[in-house]
Amino acid sequence: MAALSGAYGMSETASLPSPSVDNIEDIADAVTNAQLQRDSLAMRISADDCSYVKELLALLPVLEAADPPDPPTLAALAATVKALLLLNDPVILELLTASSDVFVGIAGVLEYDPDLRVKAEHRVFLRERARFRTVIPMEDEELISSIHRSFRINYLKDTILRPLTDESALSTLNSMLIFSHAEVVRRVATKDGYLINILKLLSHELSAIREAEASIESEAGLRINLDFDDESMSVIDVGNNINRLKSSILPTDDGVVRTGDGNNSCYGMWDQHLISQISSLEARRSRRRGCLLFLKELFGMVRALQPSARDDFYSLVIPQIDPIEPNVIAPHSPGADGAGSTSSKSSLASGDEPQVAGSCGPVCGAIISEKNPKDEEPQPQLNLLALLTAILSDERSDVAEKDAALEILAATLLYDPNLLRRHVMGCSARPNKPSPDEEDHVYFATNHNDLLLALIRIIACDRDTGILLQTCEVFKMALDTESTEGGDRPSQFLATFYERYVQWLVVPFQYRVGTRSARSLGTYGATEKCVENNRECVSAISAKFPSRTSSLSSHRRENDNFELKDDDELSWNTSYSFMCELLCFCVKAHCYRMKFFVVRNGVLGKVLRLLSMRNQYIKLASLR
Repeated sequence: MAALSGAYGMSETASLPSPSVDNIEDIADAVTNAQLQRDSLAMRISADDCSYVKELLALLPVLEAADPPDPPTLAALAATVKALLLLNDPVILELLTASSDVFVGIAGVLEYDPDLRVKAEHRVFLRERARFRTVIPMEDEELISSIHRSFRINYLKDTILRPLTDESALSTLNSMLIFSHAEVVRRVATKDGYLINILKLLSHELSAIREAEASIESEAGLRINLDFDDESMSVIDVGNNINRLKSSILPTDDGVVRTGDGNNSCYGMWDQHLISQISSLEARRSRRRGCLLFLKELFGMVRALQPSARDDFYSLVIPQIDPIEPNVIAPHSPGADGAGSTSSKSSLASGDEPQVAGSCGPVCGAIISEKNPKDEEPQPQLNLLALLTAILSDERSDVAEKDAALEILAATLLYDPNLLRRHVMGCSARPNKPSPDEEDHVYFATNHNDLLLALIRIIACDRDTGILLQTCEVFKMALDTESTEGGDRPSQFLATFYERYVQWLVVPFQYRVGTRSARSLGTYGATEKCVENNRECVSAISAKFPSRTSSLSSHRRENDNFELKDDDELSWNTSYSFMCELLCFCVKAHCYRMKFFVVRNGVLGKVLRLLSMRNQYIKLASLR
């Protein structure tokens, strides 16, 4: 047996040459010849916590400092380390991804991978661009460790090894990533844990941003910052928990607060970089975007989990996205978003902001402070779908925020479409039927609690193709009731849709579409009144913002000719294409209901006007 092992270049003890600059070529040959005895080689490498690999990584600074440099030796070192990683041994990969120093060393060695045409710059990216950004400070060291480990596994799998490696060789890394994501989700989604604090912060910032924007527009468009505290005090101290953070918060030159010991200055990506905690409007928008991006990544992790782990996650967050009481699903109404609520002193869903100065931010301080044991009042229930509705209905939300909100909606619908349907059915707000003025102008004044109308407004008025595609897919998932079970609820949902919403879906084929928010009138909260009286609404906009009236029109009907009235014709054509796709889906999925609507409202003739347009794909969409 020993002779047989020796024939393949390995003994039973799996001996390898001692790591040194002089015998790197010998090590590379020995590892290459030992590929037929992968188990024996893996046992040798994993011994003593992968000390052999660590000794190989320690040779990189010596080789890089050599004068002149020796590219063949660097390439041989990179090929050796890569071959050891591709042994696909879970013990080796676990040990090598557990340490940040070892990970950075592997990234540096594999910059010289001989299979690459151009030298990679992994260490430059890790040192200068990669940052661990947080909206609320994380104090759970195990959670932070799991997040860092997930990043290292993902970067190793998708960036360092993926370009020239077969997917089957990365199966162990894929399994490790799933387990690491499961650990992150388990630690984040706990009662009163980090996820709940993120939802509270998002609700708080939505209310504060809306109040600030209303104040700006009431001052004739002058930009002001709604500051609740002195900006020089970037953070607020609440409770003993914040005192423990004071010594570790390090403000940086770019306004970002970094938490950590600050010793690892070369690779600060492993420290927490806390988003600015001042109360300016831009800082609040940045925190709102940070919350949405965190939720997007979290729901992406949940989507890839095993069914049992996914069920455990949604069993915890279902109270957050599917409340039993319809009245708690509107955190942005004056009674729920903090405009005058005093029912809760510690929950940020009520909008109460602490008035003490110190070290961690107006919102973060309240979130991570200890709850007053004397406060026995029930906390208002947060609703993720209501928060997403506010994002999607806000014209000032950027593409990244809309993309994150739609990704979260899609993940929720994939798990259970009835969650969204129950939310829509529980919403008291319902849009009135479109009412055009004498100029065939219909104004989309979306209620901040109406999710379906917010999605329709995006399809009718948004110009980003990616957002349109995502919105269309989310809409189709919500309307596809044949593939779901739920008793009479899907039927009730469709009845509501065809009674109140489908008319708005065909509005762009009939009238000019307005895209200005009701807040432009300085009448925050009067969205339903704006919908009921479009003529007064449009007149007020024209009088107050004469330079913006051109943005109120997307197209216009003139006699029997369908004419487009917009500079960016291609973007509106894309919107028409997606609207035709949605109508086609409704015809196929809801034959009886949609047939009745099409015949009664003459939709077919209005859609066929698109045949007069130049683009062939628009003509084909209308024919479908």
